[in-house]
Amino acid sequence: VGLGPYGEGSFTLDIAFGAQGVVWVSTSTGLYKVEPRQPADETNAYRTTRVFDRRCRVTTDRKGRAWGYLKSTAAFRITPRSDGPDRIDTIPMTGWTEGLWNAEPNSNISGMLVEDTATGRVFGIHPYFIAEYDTASLKPRLLFRAPSIAFQRFEPNTVSIDTSGGMWIGSNALWRFDLRTHQLSRVLPVDPNLRNILDFIGVTMYDRNGLLWIATIGYGVLRYDPRIARFHTTNTSSVYWMAPARDDGLIALQ
Repeated sequence: VGLGPYGEGSFTLDIAFGAQGVVWVSTSTGLYKVEPRQPADETNAYRTTRVFDRRCRVTTDRKGRAWGYLKSTAAFRITPRSDGPDRIDTIPMTGWTEGLWNAEPNSNISGMLVEDTATGRVFGIHPYFIAEYDTASLKPRLLFRAPSIAFQRFEPNTVSIDTSGGMWIGSNALWRFDLRTHQLSRVLPVDPNLRNILDFIGVTMYDRNGLLWIATIGYGVLRYDPRIARFHTTNTSSVYWMAPARDDGLIALQ
């Protein structure tokens, strides 16, 4: 499926599945909506619409709505409509972020939204703060703010939420944010040889057995059991993407 007549989609960042066969694709040059043609065209079975022309991230909630962050601009929510154009709501980042989001490139370029599928709550993870976006009013509120600009930035490729309300954030370190108490803690292995590995986290995935899988750049995959605070390593090369497979297996892209 081509993203634009001349391949403007460039580098793909996220692929998220919505309702009615709709696929949302965020890229380094914009957001695309890919949907099946009705009736199907044998030569071109999908229709592609470019929604934004700026780098963004995207995810979907259990109602089929697309949530995301548009680089240096705003958070957004797109509600698909079958009887007309989709509704696009934007959430400005100034005014409520207490100066943690501003025009400086080190504080406005990154953002990722994620839904807690158990509760339906939607959260935004940004370089220096974590917020919750009310799914009815879209009113945001800060849950955590970095103590200073010297704080290690949140720049995750994925965010995982476990069944106990723990949000796992992996970027330049492994963090756990408690959605109930709003406490942030850094997760460190007992083995000092593993500590540097956690500085190179690519993506994380929380599985149905309560284990957190951590893909790293250059050091393979780690499996972490929060119940006993133990890491197990699998020595491979860099892993850039993971997905669950049958029989509790794992599909990894190196």
